[in-house]
Amino acid sequence: MHNQDFIDDLDIRIGDTIKVYKSGEIIPKVRCVIKEKRPQDSQAFYHWRYLPCM
Repeated sequence: MHNQDFIDDLDIRIGDTIKVYKSGEIIPKVRCVIKEKRPQDSQAFYHWRYLPCM
């Protein structure tokens, strides 16, 4: 996963179960998040490039 906007749109979190499908010849694509299987203590994922500098 390298696209923060895509991660945000699908609300993908650390520990999530996702469904993927074949997109093109090789590269899989995330179809959706199975939110019923999401851990109670899940945390949002932020790509390091989008974190504010300290």
